[in-house]
Amino acid sequence: MMASSAPRVDAVVNAVGAGAHGPVTLKSLAAARRSAQVPGQDAVVVRDLEDEEIAEGATRCGIRVCLLAPRAPRTPGAARNLGSYGMEAEYLLFLDGDIVLEEGFLGRAVAHLESDSQCAAFGGRLDERHWIEGRQVGGAGDLYQVRAGGPTLVLGALWVCRRSAFEEVGRFDPDLPSEEDFELSLRLRLAGYTLWAEARLAGYHDCAPRPSFRELGRRWRSGLYAGQGLALRKYWGRPGFGELVARQRFFLAAFAVWTVGLVALGAALAGKPQALVAWTALVLAAWLLMSLRKRSPRLGLMSLLTWSVQGLALVRSLVFGPWGEMATSRGADL
Repeated sequence: MMASSAPRVDAVVNAVGAGAHGPVTLKSLAAARRSAQVPGQDAVVVRDLEDEEIAEGATRCGIRVCLLAPRAPRTPGAARNLGSYGMEAEYLLFLDGDIVLEEGFLGRAVAHLESDSQCAAFGGRLDERHWIEGRQVGGAGDLYQVRAGGPTLVLGALWVCRRSAFEEVGRFDPDLPSEEDFELSLRLRLAGYTLWAEARLAGYHDCAPRPSFRELGRRWRSGLYAGQGLALRKYWGRPGFGELVARQRFFLAAFAVWTVGLVALGAALAGKPQALVAWTALVLAAWLLMSLRKRSPRLGLMSLLTWSVQGLALVRSLVFGPWGEMATSRGADL
């Protein structure tokens, strides 16, 4: 039995597109609740029949299932907002449907938030595990770079927040197909709250190996990469714009490098090849540096390619707005 006097934590699982990972997430959530003796209700947000497996599993467990309306925004923020409506617990746990929650994290999160009324949200180290056909083939550590832990600028994918603070700043922005975690974290900080991330493991993010050409293509076609540019559009002339620009510095630098490359190509065609030679040397040097840092020429190349694609997407969305699946017309999240 869970103590009735314990602070309540309601959980929102964004299971849109989670596939086979979803039931594992729900199992880890149940184990975390038992370990921490934390009561609360759970909601799972799905989009359509591709999420049928987790929807059926959630229903069997008595978990509320929320289905995104056909014309509702398809963004992660819209899904999380939908799951949060009607929840009345002191705290909300947000986690994606491909997250495996570490059992002790929930108790530590509640304890910290109970002890620090100025802290709006609590997260921890999130490690990534890469899977192919049920077999783990690699991974990456500390996705959000919490390092030694402490005050942080952004929390995402797995974190517990104070519901009153979340509602005070207006929940997630449903228009942002990505960058929604940072944008909400920014609004919480601008409202005077602090965010905290501990160095201990909070959970695992399970996914296919990345970066990859397949993942780049999927995110481009769906419009997921539009988030950074759309956030800059929204914050033009407002507090926080400079912080958002600084956060996108690598993407903007990549776009600038390719722009210079086009100028150098034009100069070479005009009979001045020196500029193109210098530009090529710069790109090769960047590839070498990233290969050494990633300890792999392939990963070094994929990092530069990812920055380039995201830089192009940033400028495209900054100028023209969203595209693809994420360009759903504005409306309620219901």
